[in-house]
Amino acid sequence: FPYTTLFRSRGVVDISHGSDLAGVEVSVTLTPPANLALTSDNTKTIPLTSLTTSLTNNKITLSSATKDTFYVGGTLGNTANATSGDYQGTYTVTVNY
Repeated sequence: FPYTTLFRSRGVVDISHGSDLAGVEVSVTLTPPANLALTSDNTKTIPLTSLTTSLTNNKITLSSATKDTFYVGGTLGNTANATSGDYQGTYTVTVNY
């Protein structure tokens, strides 16, 4: 669907869609990079051992509103050498209709 967009920020994923898609169940796939990790501005790295979503069975039924939201989180690996600061990472979210 060409008018469907995703927006990701701080673990929040918004699916914007036309109202004619209300009631359509879609599946969501997370594709982490080969080296799943969070990196700070000074290149310190914290490994992530997994990614999860707030969805049941990675599916969501689109509402009559034109935006639906779900959340992505992860499990941190060894943080013993991590310094304080802001960390970021990248992953791919695919929504299949």
